[in-house]
Amino acid sequence: MSIYSFPVLKMTGIIQFIRDSKLSISEEDIKNCDPAAVRRFFEAFFEVILDISKDDLTQPALSGLSALQHPNLHESSVPELAFFRTSKKLLEACGVDDFTWRDIQKPTLKRLRYLLSAIINFSKFKEERKVHFDQYLKTTVPSPSHVLRSLTYLDTLQDNLLRTKQQVEDENVALRRQLEELQSKQAAEAPALQVVIDECAAMEVDIGVLNTRQSVLQPEVKALKAQVAQLNDDIVPITFIRMNLNDLLEAIEGDMNKVKVEKENVTQLHQTYEGIVSKAKLAVAHKARVEILLDQRRDQLEVYKQQARTKMQAAEHV
Repeated sequence: MSIYSFPVLKMTGIIQFIRDSKLSISEEDIKNCDPAAVRRFFEAFFEVILDISKDDLTQPALSGLSALQHPNLHESSVPELAFFRTSKKLLEACGVDDFTWRDIQKPTLKRLRYLLSAIINFSKFKEERKVHFDQYLKTTVPSPSHVLRSLTYLDTLQDNLLRTKQQVEDENVALRRQLEELQSKQAAEAPALQVVIDECAAMEVDIGVLNTRQSVLQPEVKALKAQVAQLNDDIVPITFIRMNLNDLLEAIEGDMNKVKVEKENVTQLHQTYEGIVSKAKLAVAHKARVEILLDQRRDQLEVYKQQARTKMQAAEHV
């Protein structure tokens, strides 16, 4: 995000500007987003835009190390912090207010092109304004009122600088307080950290023992794998036999289903036969009763005939 707009330059324009400025940065450094090349580019424009030389950048940081409890631990971090703050100030002057550590440590080509465009545009703008200002100084004689305004401006600037200095000192005190708190916290956590280190060492010993056991068990594992492979080979014919048996069982089940159907048919025929037999038995019994009745009727008829003959004979004698 930018405070004011500026054109994003093409890579050819950026490379040409670097060559014209005689900076020790190659085209490959820019295209590869080399962090060291980015640092060199920023450092070159600290003095051009902010009037801060590389020596001015390192001296306050190194002088402030003496105020720390263990300055040797911060010989690299304090200059890095000073470099980041100066870089952020540089980009803010160029109109970029979202500069972060990532823009230095892991820049992308798109982002780097944007930042370099901001610096180059502002540098050219400052150079143009400086030319006009120098011409103005050559052609203009300062008046007493102008001198008075300049003095007033300088007084105001001095007051602002004093306030800024006080703010920086307050910030320094706060940072020192934070540093002391961090050091106290680090000292308090040291026993727990040592416990973790000891546990890690014990775990490393256990891992070594397990690795040794693994190397010892490897031949046995290989033998077991060979046995498993042999068993798998032995299972293959058994699998085929099982498949054939399954087919045979399916065929038998089919035949059994047919037999079951035939059995049901036979049962139905048997039931029909028994019904017919029962009816036949009833018919035979009925026939027997009819024959008995016929015999009785024949006997009665013979009796009637005998009686009739007797009556006829008697009638003839009369």
